[in-house]
Amino acid sequence: MNNAQNQTSFMEEYSYRVVGPVMYEYTKWVVNEAEKRGIKRLYFLARDGYMLCEIAKMICEKQNTDIECRYFYCSRQSLRMPSYRFIGEEAFDMLCIRGYYNTPKTVLQRAKIDESTAGAIYARLGVTDENECLNKYEFEQLCAKLKKDDIYREAVLEASERAYAPTVKYFEQEKIFENECVAIVDSGWTGSMQRSMRQLLDSCGYKGKICGFYFGMFEKPKDERDGEYLTYYFDRDHGIKRRVKFNNNLFECMLSALHPMTEGYTVENEKARPVFALDAYSEKQRELIKDQLSGALTYARDAINGASCDFNYKRSLKRCYKLLKKAMIYPTKKEADMYSTFVFCDDVTEAYHMSLSEENARKLLSSYMILPRIFGKIFKRMNKKPELFWPEGVIASCPKLLRPWYRINVGLWNWLKAILKKK
Repeated sequence: MNNAQNQTSFMEEYSYRVVGPVMYEYTKWVVNEAEKRGIKRLYFLARDGYMLCEIAKMICEKQNTDIECRYFYCSRQSLRMPSYRFIGEEAFDMLCIRGYYNTPKTVLQRAKIDESTAGAIYARLGVTDENECLNKYEFEQLCAKLKKDDIYREAVLEASERAYAPTVKYFEQEKIFENECVAIVDSGWTGSMQRSMRQLLDSCGYKGKICGFYFGMFEKPKDERDGEYLTYYFDRDHGIKRRVKFNNNLFECMLSALHPMTEGYTVENEKARPVFALDAYSEKQRELIKDQLSGALTYARDAINGASCDFNYKRSLKRCYKLLKKAMIYPTKKEADMYSTFVFCDDVTEAYHMSLSEENARKLLSSYMILPRIFGKIFKRMNKKPELFWPEGVIASCPKLLRPWYRINVGLWNWLKAILKKK
């Protein structure tokens, strides 16, 4: 058996042991809470919702629960684009959110601006290299100019208008407007997709409610009009211990689906369908995703057939914490190497992709020491080194004696951030 076969075989076993139990507990909570609220239809948002939707279907069938589970193709990009035209300056603020890798080209790609228009905007703004990586100051300067540029603003609104009708058609096709309460299920973090969906529903005259079921939330809801946000594992004010022992980038990799990101929607023969971005997965990552799904869904089937329908929330949280703490904070080198194959993007466009964890990133750990980070924050020194998306995964490749020291520093910083954010 070659190395690739060894790795994929290990992924299936790992997923059965870690990913499956965590996602099963979360989905069991979602179904239980939905039943309490009399919700009859759940929309599992792509792509994090794919595995969760498959598990929910099993649970509902086993428990004879009258809840329809639908997989809803969408993304931040597909929901924001059609809403920009009627949310005012909020649209241009969202288009100028700083990401890991910012160039003039990636910023304009967020609004789907064509090359000809982009060229005119670059000329007006004095941009000579559309692929130049911008630091924080340069990015802010570019965004300040863009927000005042008439050509850019008009192009954004025109692109938004083109995206609106196909999006509404897809909503209608998925029976969104038939619900007294639109209930969505996702991984979580900021709640922006629920806000975008609410804004779209408002534009169509929808009078019902919207609520979201999330694994965790780092931010408080922006506006009470956005509906109810229900969290399983942690939120801004609760579950601080669970929050600091958690890595959302790794969690999203655990929820990977095989299809690409949904860029938007198109209508053909009176039927709306999602339009996908280019597939960025390597063949190796695709095989790992297949094995991850297989292991998790096999666990869910076994758990459903061997367990009662009762759900104990405290016991469920305790079990997930034990599994996630070990997987995310104390991974083995073999586990970290396995997930280093996964690439993801923090930008709505997915115009670039980064590895979750790379062994050659060990040299960046020096910038994760607690005292330099505190001083940098106090004196507002700009850290020019790349970000580590799963520091503990990098630490797993370090010599054994150094791992505790690095973990302490990363952990203390996470605790400090969590405590200050709560205040």
